[in-house]
Amino acid sequence: MQKFAIVGADGVPVQLGANAVAPEGAVAVPEFDDLAGYAAKWWDGAAWQARPELPCPEFDDAGLHWTGLPAGTLAVVEDGDTLQVLAEVPEEAGAITLTFGDSGRYLIEVTGPAPYLPWAVEFTC
Repeated sequence: MQKFAIVGADGVPVQLGANAVAPEGAVAVPEFDDLAGYAAKWWDGAAWQARPELPCPEFDDAGLHWTGLPAGTLAVVEDGDTLQVLAEVPEEAGAITLTFGDSGRYLIEVTGPAPYLPWAVEFTC
């Protein structure tokens, strides 16, 4: 079986699989490697690379604070019970600050530009 990844224009895998013959345009994955690990990699056109991680936030009584974020990063805050999107907060000058006026459970996903790995957390305050 040939393991493979179909990658988007940004090099991030959009599909991982194994077949007798890899689809046209797919990038080969070494036979003995675990396919699941390739979700955390990207193809730079010549070799597989680890996808960079976004910085972790600082937590305090006011909320969450990120600095050093790449341009184009976006935080999405959802109500943890209803899954309603409460806010979409883009980075400004490499920073995002999220504060919470009401106590509750929140789901937060921070997504940077490709090839950065997304960052997610459930936050209760």
